[in-house]
Amino acid sequence: MLSSLLRSCDSLLHVDLHHNLIGPSSIRLVGEALAGTSMLESLDVSENMIGSSGVGDLFASLPCSVRKLNLWNNRIHPEGCRRLAASLPRLQLLQSLTLRNNDIKDAGCSLIVNHVSRGIRHLDLRENMITQEGARAIAENLLSMSEISCLMLDTNFIGDDGAKHIVLSLPSCQSEILPACSSS
Repeated sequence: MLSSLLRSCDSLLHVDLHHNLIGPSSIRLVGEALAGTSMLESLDVSENMIGSSGVGDLFASLPCSVRKLNLWNNRIHPEGCRRLAASLPRLQLLQSLTLRNNDIKDAGCSLIVNHVSRGIRHLDLRENMITQEGARAIAENLLSMSEISCLMLDTNFIGDDGAKHIVLSLPSCQSEILPACSSS
C-alpha cells in the first residue's frame, strides 16, 4: 500500500519513514516506488532494520535528485557500505549523509569517504567503531570533499594518532571542520 502511494506522488520532495520497523524486503519496495520521484530531495529511513542487503536494494533505484539521506541505526555494517559506495557516484547532488550507529567500522568508513560526492557538506559517521585506520582514510579524502563543512565523528575509537591524521589534513582542506554540527 505504501509503495503504491509513493508511486502516485511523483512530486514528493521529502519522505520521512524513520522508526517504522522497515526491513530489507520492504525497503526494496520503497526504493522502487521512489524511483519515479524525480524531485525527491530528502529521505529519512533512520532507526529501521534495512541491513546490508536492504541498503543495496534502496540505492539501486534511488533518484539522483536526493540531497539529504538519513540512514542512522540500520545495521548496515561494512558489507552494506560496499553496496552503498557503489551507488554514491551517481548521487552527485547528495549534500548530507547520516550513517550514525551502523557499525560500519574502518572498512565501511574507507568505502564511504572514497566514493562520496565532492559536494558532500554534512557527513555523520558517529558511533561506528571507527579507529585510527578509518581516521586515516578520512584524512586522505578530506581534500576531495571540497564542500565539507560538518564532519561528525564522536563516539568512535580514532585515538590520538587518528585525530592527528585528521588535524594534519585540515590546513589543506578549504572548509572548516566543526567538532559539533547541527543535525538538521
